[in-house]
Amino acid sequence: MGHHFVPQFYLKGFQVPDRPGMIWVFARTGIASCGSIKEVAQSSDFYDPDTEVDLARIVEAPANPVLAALREGGEIDEPERDSLVSYVATMIYRGPRKRIILPSLLRLVASAIQTQNSSCRCRRRGACTVAMPHTVPRRCCT
Repeated sequence: MGHHFVPQFYLKGFQVPDRPGMIWVFARTGIASCGSIKEVAQSSDFYDPDTEVDLARIVEAPANPVLAALREGGEIDEPERDSLVSYVATMIYRGPRKRIILPSLLRLVASAIQTQNSSCRCRRRGACTVAMPHTVPRRCCT
């Protein structure tokens, strides 16, 4: 069994009602079939073991109860919303196609952080928010 690039808990939200543990999977050819949640959206050695553990602990574990609450029609508070935002943002970049652009994205983020740190005039170097690529410019916390 490989590492899931789409979390299993998320996939369970799409289970076929009369077939627990199964979801509909659509091939690039457009043909649909039922697949086991344990066997879809995963690849052998997709992550190193530490990354797999960190994703489960830091990203997925805090968001799973939030997803469960939303599935039941519940409301969520601000910390739960923040967990969900981190979860969704991570999911956007954890698939196989996004791995191709990840190195250039990391360079962009590193450059933005460096710019932020050099633009920051406060004592909390880098802890405040200034203009970042693809975001609304904000003022330094001073």
